[in-house]
Amino acid sequence: MPMLTPLVIAGESSAEPEGLSPAPDANTNEGPTGRIRRTSLMWLERHRKTLYRNIIESDSFEGPEWMREASTDYIYDMKIYQSLTVYTFLHLTHCVKDPGLLSAFHTHIKAWKEWDVMQSLKYHRIIRDHLRALLVKVI
Repeated sequence: MPMLTPLVIAGESSAEPEGLSPAPDANTNEGPTGRIRRTSLMWLERHRKTLYRNIIESDSFEGPEWMREASTDYIYDMKIYQSLTVYTFLHLTHCVKDPGLLSAFHTHIKAWKEWDVMQSLKYHRIIRDHLRALLVKVI
């Protein structure tokens, strides 16, 4: 079975960041499911931090503080498609003057935030297709 190499994000070392993955207790046997869950949670947290750093903390981010806070919420509250969600939100707020599209966006986001991870994965096409449809209407 081929070994997978860890993904290294530009500017980061390949070592696991401190605090993201505490060593399992020597007396417990977490098994492969526990390791997979821990690894996926570490990846998600690293992905969110990278998004935050690249979008929110970027010098090129233009917009009022409420827009920065809303974007941060989307990064940390959405289970999937965080990048597409933030991109769509920023595009709707910067490039469109149609409050109906932004209202539809917020209505759907509110519902999707209530889904658990399994619902988000099961119905990921609904989220993706809706966000894409909003971008097509704008562009």
